[in-house]
Amino acid sequence: MKSISNRTLRVAVEAIYPQDTELRTKGLDQIDQIDQEETPPLKFVRHAADSLVWAYGEQLVASFNQYSALAQAVVVTVCFAFAPAQAGLYALGAVLIALAFRDAFTHQKQLQPETKYYLDSAVDAAVAGVFMIAAQGLAVVALPKMALPSQVMYRGLLVAMPLLATLRLVLRPRPEPPGPGNESIASELSAKKIYRRTRWLNFLWLITVYGVVIQNVSDKPGYFPDFLRGFLPMMCFKAWILTRVDDLCRRDVLVTLFSSVKAKTLRRMRGKVAAGPMQDQKDVNYSTFRFFYVTLFGVIALTLYTAIEPFLFGEPLMQSIWHAIGAVLAFMVCVLTWKRVQAANRAAARALLLEAQREEEKVS
Repeated sequence: MKSISNRTLRVAVEAIYPQDTELRTKGLDQIDQIDQEETPPLKFVRHAADSLVWAYGEQLVASFNQYSALAQAVVVTVCFAFAPAQAGLYALGAVLIALAFRDAFTHQKQLQPETKYYLDSAVDAAVAGVFMIAAQGLAVVALPKMALPSQVMYRGLLVAMPLLATLRLVLRPRPEPPGPGNESIASELSAKKIYRRTRWLNFLWLITVYGVVIQNVSDKPGYFPDFLRGFLPMMCFKAWILTRVDDLCRRDVLVTLFSSVKAKTLRRMRGKVAAGPMQDQKDVNYSTFRFFYVTLFGVIALTLYTAIEPFLFGEPLMQSIWHAIGAVLAFMVCVLTWKRVQAANRAAARALLLEAQREEEKVS
């Protein structure tokens, strides 16, 4: 009976243990050693609980992402902003705690296949929703003042869950997705074709952003926020490109007897592609890049809020839900394709550089 109880507890602990391979192997091996010593069930539970507390403590620190936490807090705050203050804070705490432990459970040191990131992010949002509903059920029984009105809760969750899944997918570190600069595509397409397609991708992404903006322009004549919504996306996107291009390469027009004109052309084309990494804060353009980057997505988020506010505020369902759903889906498309746009620009720059180097080798 003792071994059966321990074996059942061992299965339960294994199911909820963090997924990091190294941590999991170390912790479960220690539990197995205790189990082999025919430890009494109560003592086994204590050791298993200690191991879980240690594992989640390690993972909570390792998985913490300040940008993700801030984005999640903003989304939850906006979606439940129309609730009473105490109930809103309770909802915010419930969601953030659930997502923090979900991060600790799924965090792994090694990068995982891209499909796993999509699945994990969708499950993250579902876990947050389930935990939120459970917390509200507890509040109704024990702390009625902390309970959200049912309409506010369900409408807020309907908007918050897809947004949380989107933001966690974008902010979770993952391998760079395949782009038009990988070997299989580079062998079929010339660098110039990759360059042209990337420029079209940039243009189409900007058009998608303006599609989101146009849906939420007001009918007030001379309304200044409408002017900003039309002006800022183009300006910010152009500034983002200018802070990431190679100006010196783009202006290299000097041709000598031993120069390859084709290589020079390819390098100038590469200088027009927004491929700079912009990871180093010491970069002269870093602060400008970050400012316009934040401003661009701030405008998109403001447009989203304009669309979902009537739905969250409790306007008739059939009059507000379709506008809200359309705005959320458009926002998800813009955000999820943003990294693809960045990857495509980097891939185009690599293809142009490699072909330019091959042309220079022919001349030399």
